[in-house]
Amino acid sequence: MENVGIFIFGLAITAIVIAACGLIIFGIITEGRDRERLEAEQAADRKSRERKEAAVS
Repeated sequence: MENVGIFIFGLAITAIVIAACGLIIFGIITEGRDRERLEAEQAADRKSRERKEAAVS
């Protein structure tokens, strides 16, 4: 009977660790997407600024 409690405790700890790893992976993927979106926006802003400067010159 004591072994069942240890087994259930082990399952709970394993589930917590798996959930934590999943959240870390999700955060890494989301960070990559956000970074790509930000870089694309900055590149578009740079191009539009360069076009405005060229038109004024």
